[in-house]
Amino acid sequence: MAAKNIAEVVIAGKVLKITGYESTEYLHQVAAYINDKISQFEEMEEYRKQPGDQKQILIYMNLADDFFKASRQAEQQKAELEKKEKEMYSLRHDLIESQMARENLEHTSREEREKLELEAKEKLESVKKSCKEKLEQQEAEHLEKLGQQEAKLREELGQKEAELKQKEAGLRGELEQEYEEKRRALEEEVRRELQQDYEAQQKGLRQSIQEELEQGYQERQASFEAGLREELDREYQEKQEAFEQICLERMEELEQDGGGRKAKEELERFKSASREEAESLRAQIRGLRHEIMKLEAENRSRGSRSNGNRSSYNN
Repeated sequence: MAAKNIAEVVIAGKVLKITGYESTEYLHQVAAYINDKISQFEEMEEYRKQPGDQKQILIYMNLADDFFKASRQAEQQKAELEKKEKEMYSLRHDLIESQMARENLEHTSREEREKLELEAKEKLESVKKSCKEKLEQQEAEHLEKLGQQEAKLREELGQKEAELKQKEAGLRGELEQEYEEKRRALEEEVRRELQQDYEAQQKGLRQSIQEELEQGYQERQASFEAGLREELDREYQEKQEAFEQICLERMEELEQDGGGRKAKEELERFKSASREEAESLRAQIRGLRHEIMKLEAENRSRGSRSNGNRSSYNN
């Protein structure tokens, strides 16, 4: 009885010790075949998604399928070999018969020998032709099988390419959708930031314009009121000085004339003139106040127009 051989092999990343009556080279070839099958399955995305026990079952089924296909192919080759052996046996039999006939020809006459040789040649040519036809038929059958296998492989390749194209189209659609969502989010964020910056700048500009208008209005109003007050004080001072001068002159005239009635008349005329002067001053003050109110209304209308322009610009 032959001794068992022990070989250390690596299967699926694990070091295993295998014993058997076969040679160590054969055991390594078996391990390499199993590793190739596992690598082929690992390249498939559907296989990687399966649980561990399901993966083992798929590998077992694939190995069994390869075994049955190899057994079927070996049986077919064995049947073809038996068929060829039978044909070779028939050819040998015909060859032996032809040799026997040739030996018999040696004991016959020359004419009979020639006749037998001719028959033997014809029979041999017939056998050769028959063998050639059978060989051509077998070659045609073999080519037909190869063509069928090639067509099957092309069909499987087309299916794989269609699956890859479908997956590629799905992945491209997902990437385009994700890119569109990110682009919209980025545009919205940029629009929001620009809107915030614009509103902040608009608010600062509006506040700055309003402050400048208010400051200018206050400066103009203060300047106008100061000028008006200075002019009224100056005019009042001049009127008062003139009034005091007139009073002094009238008093001197009354003292010189010594008349009471005439003094009273002059005094009444002076009072009347003073009232008219006072009314004139009041009218001037009312006119100045009207001018101030008009300027205030103009400033308000300018402020409202500037606000309206800014609001229309914002819209």
